[in-house]
Amino acid sequence: MSSLRPLRLLPLLALLTVAFAAEPAKPAALLCPVSDEPITDPINAPSFVSQKAGQPDRVVQFCCEGCIADFKAEPAKYLAKLDARASAVTAKNCGCACCKGKAVCCCAADDETPAVTAVAAQPAQPTKPAAPAAEKSPAAESHPLRGVIVAVDAEKSTMRVKHEKIPGYMGAMTMQFRVAPGTVPKFAVGQTISATLYRENKDFWLRDVAVQAVPAK
Repeated sequence: MSSLRPLRLLPLLALLTVAFAAEPAKPAALLCPVSDEPITDPINAPSFVSQKAGQPDRVVQFCCEGCIADFKAEPAKYLAKLDARASAVTAKNCGCACCKGKAVCCCAADDETPAVTAVAAQPAQPTKPAAPAAEKSPAAESHPLRGVIVAVDAEKSTMRVKHEKIPGYMGAMTMQFRVAPGTVPKFAVGQTISATLYRENKDFWLRDVAVQAVPAK
């Protein structure tokens, strides 16, 4: 009788094998067409409707609001980038660094769902908390900024500023910026400021923030 016991386990092993085989693969993250950063929350990600005469409207998603301005400056460039990514996915090679030169994509080989506005990428790795502004690299690209403070948050060390157009970088808009700890209490809503804008990963930072006198009318 003991020789029959292993046979009783065969149906259970077969069920476990089917269960693991049927587990669907997790979808990979989408990539921002401007920064190439993963779009980790497609439902709430910033988006823009690209319109061109004679062509259907295209909804393009981004990793942050700042990338929308870059897209508007060169829409044809980034739309072509999206189309190239979609073609790469169809050809089973997403074009990312790990798949370059391979016939089959190593990070989306089992995903048969074609991409619409962005290409599949490897799952995003957890990001470390942002360092204070004082520790940022001075070599980062920077731009002069002038605008009016519309909201402040001392707890998060952020301020929302309605800034003027930054030539060659972005249009006039209202954005939230990170500042060094202890900076926010020195300023108030309604003040006109000047500062140096720079970008670190997905965040936009301000340094050298100073209140500007408003010319008398």
